[in-house]
Amino acid sequence: MVLAYTRMTLIGLVSVVVLVLTACDNEPKEKKSGQALVSVNGKEITMLQLNDEIKRANIRPDQYEAASKQLLESLIARQLIMDEAISNKLDRTPDVMQARERANAQIISQAYMQSIVSKVAKPSKAEIDDYYQKHPEYFSQRKQFDLTIVRIATKDLGDELKKL
Repeated sequence: MVLAYTRMTLIGLVSVVVLVLTACDNEPKEKKSGQALVSVNGKEITMLQLNDEIKRANIRPDQYEAASKQLLESLIARQLIMDEAISNKLDRTPDVMQARERANAQIISQAYMQSIVSKVAKPSKAEIDDYYQKHPEYFSQRKQFDLTIVRIATKDLGDELKKL
């Protein structure tokens, strides 16, 4: 019940924000698929982007409304900063281009690894028990060592021990 009320309130808030920002933006814009929440300098911020930010922030349901407002403002600020950086041609500097390529490679590699890991079946209880039985040196017969370190200052050692 509370979650439905929160969602309705959020939808109302988003609608008001969209109307206000759309009224301020007189430039012709491209139509994108998805639900556009706001348009910042002709670039839309969509519900998909907001939902992704909410998911990444691990927002609790009771904090959803306040957090979504804050995250939407954060997305708007990020877009404004990015537009300013692009207008200053900072996106073309060697450091930024190298960082983009590194991030792109990391994202693609991570997606590939996740696709492989998601296909690996979890072991059954019987397979786990079999592994325990076949490798007792790791479990029931493992060796444990206790190590005690004694530190003595060399000034406290006798002449005979100093010779060693």
